[in-house]
Formats: sequence, structure tokens, C-alpha cells
Amino acid sequence: MSSKRYLLGIDIGTAGCKCIVVDLEGKCLGEETSPYSILSPRASWVEQDPEAVFAGVIEAVRKVVFTSHVSPDEIWALSFSGAFHSLLAVDRGGIPLTNALIWADTRGGDSSLHIREEHDGHQIYQRTGCPVHPMYPASKILWMRENLPSIYRKAHKFISLKEYVLHRLLNKYLIDRSIASGTGLFNIHHLDWDYDTLAIVGITADRLSEHVATTKIFEGLEPIHAEAMGIPSDVLVVIGAGDGLLSNLGAGSVEPGQLTCMIGTSGALRVLSQEPKLDEEERTWCYLLTDQVWVIGAAINNAGLVYQWFRDHFCPAAEDSYESLDEEAAEVGVGSEGLIFLPYLTGERSPNWNPNARGVLFGLSLRHDRRHFVRAIMEGVAYRMYSILLALEEVTGKTTETRGSGGFLRSPLWIQIMADVFGREIVVPQLIETTSLGAVFLAMYALGLVGDLREVREYVSIKDRYTPNTENHSLYLRLFDVYGKVYQGVVAQFREICEIQAASTT
Repeated sequence: MSSKRYLLGIDIGTAGCKCIVVDLEGKCLGEETSPYSILSPRASWVEQDPEAVFAGVIEAVRKVVFTSHVSPDEIWALSFSGAFHSLLAVDRGGIPLTNALIWADTRGGDSSLHIREEHDGHQIYQRTGCPVHPMYPASKILWMRENLPSIYRKAHKFISLKEYVLHRLLNKYLIDRSIASGTGLFNIHHLDWDYDTLAIVGITADRLSEHVATTKIFEGLEPIHAEAMGIPSDVLVVIGAGDGLLSNLGAGSVEPGQLTCMIGTSGALRVLSQEPKLDEEERTWCYLLTDQVWVIGAAINNAGLVYQWFRDHFCPAAEDSYESLDEEAAEVGVGSEGLIFLPYLTGERSPNWNPNARGVLFGLSLRHDRRHFVRAIMEGVAYRMYSILLALEEVTGKTTETRGSGGFLRSPLWIQIMADVFGREIVVPQLIETTSLGAVFLAMYALGLVGDLREVREYVSIKDRYTPNTENHSLYLRLFDVYGKVYQGVVAQFREICEIQAASTT
């Protein structure tokens, strides 16, 4: 074993880059975040500047090495997590030709519809584990071919933000098989690019990165970037996996029946599996954590993103922190006095995969004020999560434990709402940001510090448990029924309103 004592987990997330320092006993010695912006130049367009993301990675690592007071010479390895489903085009010099279209970007709605209708979308799902949807890079590449033909032709590679960062650091085009499994272009059974789908979007495998196992280890960083981060250039790099899957590891949800409920910018429910499992109705997805472990899940676009949007646009005062807004929402009773919010600000993923879905406030009256809006946002996200729980368990079977992960764990009110809507106990790990910790755990496995991924549960301590209130659960079930009926009542109008929105922002 190396005499070096520290591992860094680097999560290239949507709202920013989070980095933690962990010793070989699994103790977190420090964590830092470097934020970057989300851009929305048009309706349904959601992008990020790859240069800003890379700068955020450099800054987060530099800050955490400094504030944790560890000796840089004792850093053994870095391990990377990255958000799924981003796509940008780069030229032969590695220079971005576009911003990154991230998971919330749904501009490729017509492209995904073409793929589904003309090329048997269900068979693509069966091979790739990804329902045909504009979120996935498969549809985004086709959109570029149809709408940015000069960039499409000039593009040397189509890559994700994580690949862009790794290329800058390692001077290699690499994609881990976890991120690859979330592109809609990768066969999760054969663990190789799905060449039939590549042909549909009009590219060959040489225009994608080399896919490698999530436990693959590389040695050495580009010296200029290592110096900027304040770490040795001969550090080891574990390529890592996709963010949501690593959050399961970091939360210690590694046993059969253990469910992770994650609410960050987006939201998801996930269960580990020793084999791929697919849903005949395509309500769930199936990605790779390692070459031997799959993760079955269902996700929503709009979770913490909605709360952030509301605070940024309607609560501009300096004192309007998330904590103060939580306190306001706690003054309102269960159900927000009959105010229901459908939080589809950037379309819908599971279970209906409707990119045209948009936000709806239902039941608004003169009695409602800002407090009700905040609580209705929390409850609306909880209803969305409950809807995907019902779908997921039809595929995986009944789950036995639910562990929380992500930023919503900073809000005791939101955790309790989730427990009450689900009617299940929510277990809260000591460390909230489980994704970067999961990246460290994967590095420990790759480096031989643990022999089996299930051993990482011994490193996860439990901070709290939230038990459901049965009366609240009963009321929430009634409201959830209304929520579902409201969605069905307006679903036919979503496409038309999206067309009007698109025309008004061009």
C-alpha cells in the first residue's frame, strides 16, 4: 500500500464543482465548492460554458487542499464524478465549438421524436437502457447535425463536460462506461458503443472518446494544471463514474433493497443491481456503476433547481436565505392550504418523459402568499419523486430502506415532507454531499483498499432518521391524486404552450 494518506473526490456537478479530502479510513477532512453558472439563452435551451466548468474544478481542488491543511505530497489519487447527459463539440485542437448542452436542455425534442418513430425507440431503450428523450446526447448530436451542420461537420469529438475536464488534465479523450451508459449511445449488455444507434445519429465511434472501466487508473496530470490546483503532477487519477450512481455509494446504499433518494439540482431514486433491469413501459433507466454493477433508477429534471429559481427571481433580499425560506414554509400547514405546484420548469423525465411539460400552479387563492409558494415547491417535488418511486418499484421490487443524499438534506422540513409523502423513514448520512464521497469510495475499490463495493457501508455513519407522520401521509396521498389529475388535465396543452414560448424567445 502507498505511504500516501489522502484521496480527493471531485464532483463536476451542475451548480458547481464540489471537492472533498478523505483519509484512508474514510474520514472527511475538508470540503469546498466552486460554483458556476447555468445559461438559458432560449426556451428549452440550457447550457454551461466548459471553460467556466474547468476553472471551477481547478478552483475547488485548490481551495480544498488549502483549507484542509493536508500536505499535497501526501495526496495519493483523485477520483472524478460528473453530471450525466451533457454534450459539446470540440475541434481537433480540443477547443470547444459549442457550449455544453446539459441534462436540462430539451431543444432536441423533434430529433428525439424522429429517432423514436423512425428507428424503433423501444429497441434502442432495450439495448442502451436509455429511453429516447432530448435529454440524452444521442438526440443532441442529431439536433446538431440538423441545426448546426457546419459545427457538426467540423467537430472532431462529441464529448461531455467530464470528458472535457479529463482531456485538459490528462491530454486524452476518455469516457468512463458509467457516463457512456447515460448517452443513449452505449450498449449496456455488451459494454461497447451501440453501433446501430451511432448510425442513426450519423457518427462513427472515432468521433467519441475511448470508453474505459470506471475503476481505470491513470498516472500523472498536465503539470500546468497540477500546479494551478496545488497538487503533485504524478498523482494517480481514477476516472470514476456518473454523479447520481456515486451518490448511492457515498450514502452507503449498496445492499439489495436499499434505495437512495437524491435531491440536488435534479432529483432521482436509484437501486444497485447485479444485472441490468429494464421496464417494458420505459419509465426507468439502467446505467453502469462498474462493469459488474448496474444501477436502476428514475429521475426528475426539476428539484432543487426549482427552489433556486424561486429564490433567485422572487426573493432578492439578502436575508432571503434558504434557511429563512424554510422557516416561512414551516409556518404553513401540510398541503400548503390546497396549493399544488407541478414543477416542470425544464420538462419532465420519468415516468412520462415529456420534454414539453411546464410548471403549473393549481388552487391559487387570495389566502396564499410567499410561504405557501415555498412549501408548495417542496411538496410538488416530493409528489414527483413519489410518482417515480411507484414506477421504480414495479421494476426492482419493494425497497426496504431509503437513504437521503444531496442538498435537500440541509432542510429538515423538506426531509420530513419527503418522509410523509413517501410514508417511509428517510435515513440521513452524516455527510450530505454523498456524490464526491462516492467518488472516493470508488477510488478505494480501484486501489484495492476495499475488496468489494459493499464494504464501503462501514465507512458511512448515520446522522438522523425521519419517520413519517401517518396522518400527513394520508392527506398527501389525497393531494397526490389531485396532482396526477391536474397533470392529465393539462398535458394536451403543453406542446402548444412550448411552441408559443419558443416563438417569443427567438
